[in-house]
Amino acid sequence: MSVSAEEVAGVRTVFDIRGMDCMDCARNVATAVERLPGIATASVNFGAGTLTVEAEANSQIDLTPKVLHAVEVAGYRAISRDDARPQDSRSVLSDRRSQLAIASLTFWIVGGAFSIVAGQPSVARIAYLLAVVAGGWAFSRAAVQAARNRRIDMNVLMTMAILGALLLGDWAEAAAAAALFAIGNLAQSLTFDRTRNALSSLSTLAPSEALR
Repeated sequence: MSVSAEEVAGVRTVFDIRGMDCMDCARNVATAVERLPGIATASVNFGAGTLTVEAEANSQIDLTPKVLHAVEVAGYRAISRDDARPQDSRSVLSDRRSQLAIASLTFWIVGGAFSIVAGQPSVARIAYLLAVVAGGWAFSRAAVQAARNRRIDMNVLMTMAILGALLLGDWAEAAAAAALFAIGNLAQSLTFDRTRNALSSLSTLAPSEALR
């Protein structure tokens, strides 16, 4: 028996996604959400930074909390446009992803200072380890999601490289890779977000009527 799309799809909800910096990120988000029970379809527009979710026609529960949690587990942040508020446009320092990236860079610099200047390698290793944990928190979660989807992306490769450096005892190299990759991802993500916001602002300038 054939079923029409109208009979399958239900309520459609659009989310703004923060933290995506590559097409692999978009695919990870879409796959993570599409696997949720009660979801008919989930599609991500990387250029616009949006996630469009259609619930199943017979779904009677609010799927928004589950979608927000699934995106958070994948390593990103979702904001429902139905619940969007002015405070959602927060400063860079108030975002946890930014805080972790900056903390990672700081711990890496502190570790280098203790290792080179103070000559205390044991203290430096603690700082390096903290740099790895802080910097790798976001992209390692994305790497786990990609591995679940049986896909190897840059998050998986970087996670493997850092783990390999730790196993070899190259604490400074592992910390450097984690900190610089986290800062690079943050800068790229902020650039994409600002570009999307600029394009969105331009669209509001279009007149509702025009003379031909």
